[in-house]
Amino acid sequence: VVALVLGACGYLLGYAVQHAAKMPYGWGIELVFLSLCVSFMIPLKLVRQLLRHLRKDELALAADALQPYLKAPLDKTDSAALIRKAVEFIAVSLNQFLAAPVFWFLMAGPMGLSLYMTYAALHQAFGLPDERRKYFGRCVRIIDALLNIFPLPITVLVLAASAGFVSKSDPLRAVATAFR
Repeated sequence: VVALVLGACGYLLGYAVQHAAKMPYGWGIELVFLSLCVSFMIPLKLVRQLLRHLRKDELALAADALQPYLKAPLDKTDSAALIRKAVEFIAVSLNQFLAAPVFWFLMAGPMGLSLYMTYAALHQAFGLPDERRKYFGRCVRIIDALLNIFPLPITVLVLAASAGFVSKSDPLRAVATAFR
């Protein structure tokens, strides 16, 4: 029930932004709202930090920087494992912070964007499948999965297409790996 009430609040915020966008110079309000919701800076800052630590061969500091964003612990990892986990984090973040918000903004306007961002934030805070968040987290995980049905395959295809620009890489193999 709490997740639905918070979703309704997010929807109302989007409705207010959409209504304000119809006023003179309302496009500015909509632009500010969109720029607040679409942000890829956290993953970029993390990648820069990881790169700095890996260049200095500081694996422990790199693992400590990446650990808060991962569900599984990073015990005794080498630089290749850290890079794989960082790439996985970037792929998930590309969908969560860029592709899905833009998708929902284009499909449903500010209301869709606001609803998606509300449930993405709830999923990030309460979506882990541990004992403490078992029941509330299940509802949030289901709603978040439903909201990502369309944006997630689009993100996968964009990442697979980008494999065509990397030497010794195959976009078809990237798609096959993603849908495994």
